[in-house]
Amino acid sequence: MKRQRNPCIVCGRPVASLLPIARYCGVCRAAVADIRRGIHRQIQAAALPHPSEFDCSDCGKPATEYEHRYYALPLEVEPVCTSCNLKRGPALDVVELVQARLAMTGKTKGAKPTKDWSKYQVK
Repeated sequence: MKRQRNPCIVCGRPVASLLPIARYCGVCRAAVADIRRGIHRQIQAAALPHPSEFDCSDCGKPATEYEHRYYALPLEVEPVCTSCNLKRGPALDVVELVQARLAMTGKTKGAKPTKDWSKYQVK
């Protein structure tokens, strides 16, 4: 039986990976990577301590990364471990930011999200 590819959460095209956690097609993944690079530069400029200096705010294990609920607010972060970050899901504004980035470059028009990710908002 051939395994079905997940649709991209931004534009609905099939993702390149068969991994169940893959969320973006190649075009949207590149836009997300560009957004994340900008966020990383802002975190470095603000001289935030490395996340490993903290415990995960969800489970208490050592944190490995910063989690963003909103990429548009790059310095509002919480230290989390990788597994808790995956459980939280993508940033809540990622679809809108990627659509705006792609619209600026003219790579896609009328992208529509295929899932409602709001249920992943941390309480």
